[in-house]
Amino acid sequence: MFWIRTAILGATLFTALPVSAPAQPFSWDNAVIYFVMTDRFSNGDTANDHAYDRGLDSAGNVIHSDSPGRFFGGDLKGLTDRVIEGYFNDLGVNVIWITSPLEQVRGWVGGETGAFPAYAYHGYWPLDFTRIDRNVGTESDLKALVTACHERGIRILMDVVLNHAGYNTLRDMHEQGFGSLGTGWEDWTPGPGEDWTAYHNRFIDYRDSTAWSSWWSGDWMRADISGYPRCGATNETTCTSSLPDFRTESDANVLVPEFLARKWIRERPDSDEVNVEANFADRSGPVRQHLTGWLTSWVRTLGIDGFRLDTAKNLDSITIRHLKSEATAALREWKNARPQQALDETDFWIVGEVFDHGVERTEYFDNGLDAVFNFDFQRDIERGAPIDSIYTSYSTLIGNDPTFNVVSFLSSHDTHLFDRDRLRDASTALMLAPGNIQIFYGDETGRAPGPIENGTSERTRTPMNWAEIDSSLLSHWQRLGRFRSRHPSIAMGLHRTLAPDPYTFSRTYGKAGTRDQVVVVIGGEGRMHLNVSKMFEDNTILRDAYTGKAAFVSYGMVAVDANDAGVILLEEVQ
Repeated sequence: MFWIRTAILGATLFTALPVSAPAQPFSWDNAVIYFVMTDRFSNGDTANDHAYDRGLDSAGNVIHSDSPGRFFGGDLKGLTDRVIEGYFNDLGVNVIWITSPLEQVRGWVGGETGAFPAYAYHGYWPLDFTRIDRNVGTESDLKALVTACHERGIRILMDVVLNHAGYNTLRDMHEQGFGSLGTGWEDWTPGPGEDWTAYHNRFIDYRDSTAWSSWWSGDWMRADISGYPRCGATNETTCTSSLPDFRTESDANVLVPEFLARKWIRERPDSDEVNVEANFADRSGPVRQHLTGWLTSWVRTLGIDGFRLDTAKNLDSITIRHLKSEATAALREWKNARPQQALDETDFWIVGEVFDHGVERTEYFDNGLDAVFNFDFQRDIERGAPIDSIYTSYSTLIGNDPTFNVVSFLSSHDTHLFDRDRLRDASTALMLAPGNIQIFYGDETGRAPGPIENGTSERTRTPMNWAEIDSSLLSHWQRLGRFRSRHPSIAMGLHRTLAPDPYTFSRTYGKAGTRDQVVVVIGGEGRMHLNVSKMFEDNTILRDAYTGKAAFVSYGMVAVDANDAGVILLEEVQ
């Protein structure tokens, strides 16, 4: 319901109108995804900051405190607190993408060019798919996050890795009892002429095939280690970033790896994690079956809504389709068992990271992916490509194919942060783009990049700037986000250019019993008289969602005052 308290001057209403628009039905074609790197976002429990003795020496003293690759303390509790306080609803977010919360390798490796020790804070170096990593919390913490999000109409998109395992760190080799490890590694630091990768030659013998068979083994993966198949030259067989590559394309049955079976037995008494018994009950099957079984058990137990599939470019199509099928069945099972907790009947969703993919339909959409990330958008906005050509192209390509969609973004943890000085105008372009969009944590607050010497990846992953928020920029994102959340036409509607200068366009949507239409101006200045006769009838009350001010349509025209941002967001007052 809208309340109008104003004086009428001519045909224009000048009072702000509070918004209480009805919630729009959720669709994975209208996703506003907030990507949060959990460790870098919000610390809700300092007691887990050094889980597994990460960042501590053998005497318990803090080390690596100046490394950009260390754990910074963010966790699931901290993220949940931000959900509860309404931070994401205020942004119009309906999906939160979290980095993998599953247990990662416990030690460090040489980061970037070997300049610093790097830990698996990002979730891309998995050790055990059946455990929550204690640095980010517990299964109970993850369940609380899912519940808090669902109660507020937000879905959880969990990052998952099927392509590779984590590196063989010194600590993991020692604790898990695999590989050939020398002595004196515990408190090692690089000497003169060495960097943080020198430990490979100092302490590890990669030629002992018997010792390495007790790790994942050559039945599970390929790696440049004695007794393992060598890394290949194709997308499916390469060892990305020298990570050991799972043989997901193989149909051969394999047993649970020796080190993992020992780990489960050793840690089972203290475990509150999911499906450990099932792992022992069904110990033989193809690699893809084990991996998808472990990952989808989290869906079946907690109601995870979707996966962001890492390195999808390096996976075979059979594995991706198998993951989609198993995850869809798992979510359906969870919803059927808990009808009061299920948000709706929406199916499981998978978006894939296919590096450098743009806005074109490829074979990935026939092999289990519902969407891919759109790497073109960042580049196009940076070079100043005409926004109308972008919007027109996206609307046409996405609108004409219900099996195709992309997720556009300004910044990424794998590319770079968008120019901080251009974020306001760039955020306007993103938040009004057809298709799905992704907000990278801190783009909305002006989070600064790290120093150049940290390397490309670490520069993008600085801690969330809660104490230094650009409040004006955040307010801009929030106004755009809430507008987008009320109007499915922005993501899914027909785009039509109404005027080139200032740039004015409409979006209309009418499917599944939902009718929605808006008019948007970018680059407006001063008092503007807009022709909206093709969209709204005379005497319709329109509201500029950016300022809250409203006006009557008279003789097909509406008069509005542009704000400092030059953005006018016209919606009908119902």
